[in-house]
Amino acid sequence: MKNEGDTGNELSTVAQRDDRQWLAREDFGIPKKCIFVDKQSGKDFDRPAKLISNLVIQVFSYVAETERNMNHQRTMEGLAARARGVTLCRKPMEKPAGFPAIHAQWEAGKVSARKDAEALGVSTPTFLKWANASTDA
Repeated sequence: MKNEGDTGNELSTVAQRDDRQWLAREDFGIPKKCIFVDKQSGKDFDRPAKLISNLVIQVFSYVAETERNMNHQRTMEGLAARARGVTLCRKPMEKPAGFPAIHAQWEAGKVSARKDAEALGVSTPTFLKWANASTDA
C-alpha cells in the first residue's frame, strides 16, 4: 500500500485515487479518451476485458502456427511426390489444328490476339503463350 506522500503513479488499492496519474498523463499530452483505467487488484488476473483479448491473441497465434505447419507439411509432401516422378499440375492444352493459320494472321497484324483466341476457343493468355512459343522455336 502506498503512503499519501508517495510520488509513484501506481495504485495498490481500489480506495486510492488516480488523480496523480491523470495529471501525469496530461503532462505528456495524452488525451483522456485514449486512456483505459483498470481499477481492479493486481494480485490476480480476474480481469474480464484483458482476459478476453489475451484469449483472442492466443487463439490467433494457435491458428497461425497451425496454418504454417500445414503449409510446411503440404510443401514437403509435394517435394516428395516430385522426387517420385509424380506430376502435380494439369497437362498443357493441345494446340487446335487451325492454330498455324490463325497464328499467321495474327503475326501479319490482320487480327488481334483476343479475336484469334476466341476463334480457337481459348483464353487470350493461352493464345499468346502458344504464339510466343511458336515465334521462339
